[in-house]
Amino acid sequence: MENTTELNKLFTSLKPNSILSGDFNFSGLDWESFNTTDKQSEDFLEACNSSFLKQYVDFSTHIAGKTLDLLLSNNDDFVGSVTDVARLGSSDHNMTLTEILLPGIQSESTELIPDYTNSFWLRLLGRIR
Repeated sequence: MENTTELNKLFTSLKPNSILSGDFNFSGLDWESFNTTDKQSEDFLEACNSSFLKQYVDFSTHIAGKTLDLLLSNNDDFVGSVTDVARLGSSDHNMTLTEILLPGIQSESTELIPDYTNSFWLRLLGRIR
């Protein structure tokens, strides 16, 4: 219960463009119907909704058929796809592969590049020969 309370507090302080991923282990929450079977799952779902967090994993990630491993983000433009990669070794959880879409970063170059547009090409050619 204490971990859930701390997690829900964390959600309220998230900055825009946040992505959270991991084994959240809320087996009492059905992500297809948004039904909950316990108070912790209900509080967690409410905290997600209040923080505008969308959950992107739409398949079971545990051998018991539950979606316990989640990908949450408050920016829909950042998540391209989430794919089931299957279990690794003897784990009871499936791995997920996530395509994260980040905008390109443009920075001004500090490299000096000669500008030959106003050069005397004939003189230059004469010096090269």
